[in-house]
Amino acid sequence: MTKRQGLLRMWSFFVVAWLIVASSAGWARYEIHNGSNTTLNFQTLDPGRDTWHSWSIYPNQTRAFQWQSAASGKVRIATQNRGYVEYDIHDGNRYRFIWDSNKGIWDMRTTAKLANAAPPAAAQAATWSLHNRSNEALRFQTREPADKAWRDQSASPRETKNFHFSPGVTHGRVRIATQDRGFVEYDVRAGWRYSIIWDKNKGVWDFRTVHRGA
Repeated sequence: MTKRQGLLRMWSFFVVAWLIVASSAGWARYEIHNGSNTTLNFQTLDPGRDTWHSWSIYPNQTRAFQWQSAASGKVRIATQNRGYVEYDIHDGNRYRFIWDSNKGIWDMRTTAKLANAAPPAAAQAATWSLHNRSNEALRFQTREPADKAWRDQSASPRETKNFHFSPGVTHGRVRIATQDRGFVEYDVRAGWRYSIIWDKNKGVWDFRTVHRGA
């Protein structure tokens, strides 16, 4: 074996070893929950990225994030005329956006640790979706049993939106108004899919169940 062949062989060994280590590295993950009744915009910066990525999160929604690195990431959220609050994000944590009335800013809290195992089926099923089958942007409202007020929502034409129930909640209500006709109100359940339609026979915006969950 020549010296050149030996060096190539050694280099190949290191490349293979590096690929094995890289492929075995797990995905770091975390969750953020919007604990307010307001849709919030925020940004994340994952390890290895040099630009911030913009996101939005609906009232009471929980979003999951992940990156393939053991390093910590960053999250920041802005308050109008107050600038950003920026936090380090670590693998396996749950975080929560809150309105800090003492500081007068949107802020973030660490709330819990994620379980190592995949979440149970019941937790995964605690979502429902609503599809706007019309060509109009529509406004509607949602509510959970413990809510004191309805939450304002919107859907663009042909848009499908996913909603997350609070922990332990598996059902709620949705309603939509038609001018001079009042509201149509509908039950919603975890794991089910619904749509908004224009019912020409009744002359109102209405809901339909598209898919029943297990």
